[in-house]
Amino acid sequence: MNLDEIRGLNGKNVTLRLLPGAMGAPVVTGRVLGMIEAADGLVLTVEPNGAPGKRLTVHHQHIASATPTFWLGLMLIVLFSINLGWLPTSGYETIGAFYEGAQRYRDIALHLIMPAVSLSLFYVALYAR
Repeated sequence: MNLDEIRGLNGKNVTLRLLPGAMGAPVVTGRVLGMIEAADGLVLTVEPNGAPGKRLTVHHQHIASATPTFWLGLMLIVLFSINLGWLPTSGYETIGAFYEGAQRYRDIALHLIMPAVSLSLFYVALYAR
């Protein structure tokens, strides 16, 4: 294999596995938030003049639309990987672990959570409108 063939293969498999989480979850989550906003607080009204459900979704839309994806990814790494230790910091799977079967799929899924969340936040706000 030459260098061009290796560059052509790099990332194709990861991108296809990241797609359902990064594009599928925002459709569902965005629609739910959009329905809460459309209900105009009828279900969640606590205050007589206000609609907390609508305020929640409108603030989320503004924040999610304005947050750069790369910055959100870095903040997720700091929070969930460094501070809490729940998720891995980088990579597609743990190097040198040589997991097989269900353990390998779990390891890959843990590595895909943060990129999927980071990429989907903007689309959640888009679909909620």
